[in-house]
Amino acid sequence: MAETKKPRLIHKVVLFPFFILPRPLKRLMVYLWTCFWFYILRLRVKETTRQVQKVFPKISKKEARKIVFDSFYNLILVIFEYSYQAFNKKHLYKHTEVRNSQKLDEALKGERPVFLFTGHLANGEIILSRVCYEGYQLHLIAKRVGNAFLDSFLFDLREVAGLIHIPPAQALTQIIEAMKKRAPLIFIHDQFRHPPKGVESTFLGLPTYTNPSLASFALKNNALVMPVNMFRENDKTVVDFEDEIPFEKKYETDKENIAHMTQVYNDWLETKISKRPGEWMWVHRRWKKSKK
Repeated sequence: MAETKKPRLIHKVVLFPFFILPRPLKRLMVYLWTCFWFYILRLRVKETTRQVQKVFPKISKKEARKIVFDSFYNLILVIFEYSYQAFNKKHLYKHTEVRNSQKLDEALKGERPVFLFTGHLANGEIILSRVCYEGYQLHLIAKRVGNAFLDSFLFDLREVAGLIHIPPAQALTQIIEAMKKRAPLIFIHDQFRHPPKGVESTFLGLPTYTNPSLASFALKNNALVMPVNMFRENDKTVVDFEDEIPFEKKYETDKENIAHMTQVYNDWLETKISKRPGEWMWVHRRWKKSKK
């Protein structure tokens, strides 16, 4: 069972105005903030729109801008919905739904380690908290944030529900400890990583480099890798546990097989993003230029 903790008073004070807003008014505020960002600040609007057009070359500029607007809207809504984690969890339950958790239950009954993977879809912040409240001791591999307040704000509120963080610098040791405890580990797979540690791949049809840690750890530990979809439906954030993606050893070397499976995981994410492109965080720099 995940060990919960109380939110810090400063975080409750900051989030209280967002929390007390009725849902319709909250959505209106989110819409107005999105309009301010999209039409007035215009921060990364052109760049992100061009990226969407590269991924979906057949759509019009107007359609690409609609995807970007929806993505910004979703990101701001995540901030508003974050207030649920600082107060009574019944509000979090009201706006979240867990599907097919029996698949995770069955996986955890086996002898193999269980690795979950997902991306920046919908509102992963509150839905992972909901999964922790369901009794799963989730371990999330995540980098810390440079800004001290934002770091404490983000990570402390995640831990309210019992989510355990594993910093990349200590990943190996803590991953081993989590596997010994039969705890599921979560990998956020839509992350850029510079070569040579990042492997050459494609994401949404464009060339990039991807962190191969999920495939590498899965191969070395014979882990069960389960994709986790997150999306919005009927004013709720839904988490859906899907069937295992078996590790395919199609090539002679481990390096080639790790690169292949890294692409397989990318492909799975592509199908989810393509279905609901406005719910993915396009402002996230997924296609950086590699360092020489």
